[in-house]
Amino acid sequence: MTKEKTPSDCIKALYQRISFPQKTAFAAAVLVGFAAHLYQFTNKLYNYDELVNTPGGYGIGAELGRWFLQLMAKVVSAVFRGNYSLPLLTGILSLLLLAAAAMLLVEIFHVKDGLAAALIGGLSVAFPSVTCMYFFMFTAIFYAIGNFMSILAAYLAIKYPKSIPAHAAAVALLACSLGTYQAYFPNTVCIFLISVILLCAFSEETQSWKYIFFTALRYLAVLVAGLGVYFAANKFFQRIWNVSSVSYQGMDTMGHITAEQLIASVKLCYRNFAQLFTENLMGLSPVAVFRKALLLAVIATLLCMAALLAARRREIVKNIFLAVGIGLLPVAMFLVNIMAPDSYVYALMVYPAVFLLIFPVVWADAFYLKKEMHVLLRTGMQWIAALMSVAVIGVYIWFANGCYMGLEYTKYHDLSYYQTIVTQIKSLSGYSSKMPVIFVGMEQPDDDTDEAGSLIGKVFQMDGKSESNIGGNMKFFIMSQYLGFTPEFGNYEEIRAWMEREEVREMPGYPEDGAIRIIDGTVIVKMSDYEL
Repeated sequence: MTKEKTPSDCIKALYQRISFPQKTAFAAAVLVGFAAHLYQFTNKLYNYDELVNTPGGYGIGAELGRWFLQLMAKVVSAVFRGNYSLPLLTGILSLLLLAAAAMLLVEIFHVKDGLAAALIGGLSVAFPSVTCMYFFMFTAIFYAIGNFMSILAAYLAIKYPKSIPAHAAAVALLACSLGTYQAYFPNTVCIFLISVILLCAFSEETQSWKYIFFTALRYLAVLVAGLGVYFAANKFFQRIWNVSSVSYQGMDTMGHITAEQLIASVKLCYRNFAQLFTENLMGLSPVAVFRKALLLAVIATLLCMAALLAARRREIVKNIFLAVGIGLLPVAMFLVNIMAPDSYVYALMVYPAVFLLIFPVVWADAFYLKKEMHVLLRTGMQWIAALMSVAVIGVYIWFANGCYMGLEYTKYHDLSYYQTIVTQIKSLSGYSSKMPVIFVGMEQPDDDTDEAGSLIGKVFQMDGKSESNIGGNMKFFIMSQYLGFTPEFGNYEEIRAWMEREEVREMPGYPEDGAIRIIDGTVIVKMSDYEL
């Protein structure tokens, strides 16, 4: 008699199917993730986009080719009556997705060692691109889904090489990942490339170079098909939602590149790779100890690779494939430079660079099983990969917490600055809460408060957060959302009309005396001198 399975039985069966390295990777990812990002999960911090999109935004959708992002936001909004930035809930859910992706990486790369699996989990969630993702907490869960789909797509194509449904699912997932955030496409490229490199280095003699070549072609077909489905779906959703592409950092021209741009972009990929060892590139290599540890791990990996090539010098074609794969890895990691050559690239867009850190760990795990290599070489590689990873994870945890504290200091400065202005407005003789408030002047104020920055901003610098949100239109969101000051601020035409009045032009700029006054029943706040 067959026993009907209870939910508990299903959970136990699933748990038993998960290997020890996968469980270790997941647990390590969660622990390291909390150490790095709990500060952000348990505080309401904001960056410039978080201000604009709170409480109900998700960024820009199909206009930037992010049709699946818009589709997810529409579903969430329909179910939960809006898209809300809830740091603890969003943070934990997205961290679990990143941890699940780390489990897939362990399975994809056939990692056997528990410590290696734990290091992969830690690197996956502590990487600064994840910290930058959490700056944009309002959309972090969507980005985490896009990241997970890019890795799951690679997993399906690699795990089930003869399954047509698995490859179809991989293509669909890749298209949806692109439709969430295009910069996650190189994740799949890096995974495929590393898989081919490992095949070249550690495949059995029965797996000829032809097998590896056709495997690489199969991976390339998945990538091309994924791009094709993405572009077709993007046109479809733009049509049904009646929107068109907008120009933003070259994302509207993705896929269109001239020969000159291609050459320049490839050079930039290699330049970015080299800069990781010499300077702080986009917050990815923030301190010297990181750069030294990474350089040591890369040199050790290349030496082990050279020893392996020398030991099997008869397998010429496989060795050539291996060398070509290693040469292409920097391009794959910074592929976003080629995808959108006119785009301004920053930390959020280069998560695939994490595979430079993961690769030595994966290589050390596979290299240790090559018994024909000297034991000191095999164990030495494992020690170097482990020590490098521990040092890097420690630096990244420190850096993430510092960045979040920098956001908090900036928040204090912003609130203090505008609370003072609101207090002065309300202290005006004859003020009424029904009076409109008009801000005129340049976007940046005349005083030096905007230049002060946060207390620790010079150390913990990374694009995706600002040292001050005092200038520009951020003031309206800060005053209304955080200070509860919600007068009628006036539209463009009204502000322009006030700026043309002589008595306003003669007012001093804030914080000088007389920069805030009531004129004809309207509060005028002049932030700086200006020219029409």
